[in-house]
Amino acid sequence: MKKSLLATTAIAALGAVAVASPASAKFEVGVAGYMEQWFGYSDSKESVNADSDGFDQVSDSEFFINFSQSLDNGLKIGGQIQVEGQQTGAGEMIDEQFIYVNGSFGRLELGTDNAAHYRMHYGIKSAGIGIDEGDVSEWIAGADRQLRATNLTFVAENDENKVTYFSPRVSGFQVGASYIPQHQIGGVIRNQAGFEVDNDRDNGFALGGNYVTDVAGAGIKASVGYLNNGGGVAGNDEGLTAGLQLGFGGFTASFAYGEHEDDTNSEDVNVFGFGVAYNAGPAGVSLGYIRGEDSDDNDKQDAFEMGASYKMGPGVTAKGSVYYIGRKTAGADAADGVAVVGGLALSF
Repeated sequence: MKKSLLATTAIAALGAVAVASPASAKFEVGVAGYMEQWFGYSDSKESVNADSDGFDQVSDSEFFINFSQSLDNGLKIGGQIQVEGQQTGAGEMIDEQFIYVNGSFGRLELGTDNAAHYRMHYGIKSAGIGIDEGDVSEWIAGADRQLRATNLTFVAENDENKVTYFSPRVSGFQVGASYIPQHQIGGVIRNQAGFEVDNDRDNGFALGGNYVTDVAGAGIKASVGYLNNGGGVAGNDEGLTAGLQLGFGGFTASFAYGEHEDDTNSEDVNVFGFGVAYNAGPAGVSLGYIRGEDSDDNDKQDAFEMGASYKMGPGVTAKGSVYYIGRKTAGADAADGVAVVGGLALSF
């Protein structure tokens, strides 16, 4: 029922575009993006591998090609191509690409952007480089060896081709849904022909919803989400997210939860965390904590971040973080480590 309704909406919206778009229509094209360059020192101790310490430099950059036009019938159609600033190990330069249709019905997307549950989630807010976005494992060896989702209350999914719908925001509420025909495993679409294969992992979906409001000068943001990448020969892969951010004056308190069950990697991970951030003009500071537990391996990991930032000008922000992780396990794969990182984040 829901899939039929989504398909009908997609056909109707794209049909309206085809009728309303003249052959001479022109798209407005622009470029945006970001570049982040970090330098830091880390000291890690592991029971399995040799201890490691030293300096490192990490980069992250992308630029986005945006294009759009408004049609005579009131619809707006456009798209985005995200290009990596550095080549990945697989040699892929295009990160995500999609087209969208905006109208009074909401927003419809077709392409490889992240699913609805992920994009609508409110995680742990940080003034630094981040604790809820995978940054801890970039700097501390062993921080992510067994618990892939330990430092993420966001339940991630690969950039599969999908259809995503977001409703208009009504009285602070908005909902979203994604249909994922095929799930990628190890970056490879298992059914290359583009059709369903018996017992393969396909027909996945994601649901998300959030609420934004102000009460007596306090800002409230809340979210819930669910991901099911389908079952079959690859096993089950599903996740649940929830987040809450409360802001008053320059303070923001955040709480988040993530649960990820992945039979392929024998993981049943529960993650929860909280943080507090304060902004005063261009400066900001934060404290964050995330706890991850994998019931299959009896792994437990704690991650802490102290973060700070300063906006030097439009699109230019200096950031720094101090990280600590400690992991305990029933086996011999314990680890702990610290890292001190700083650098610049540019957006354009």
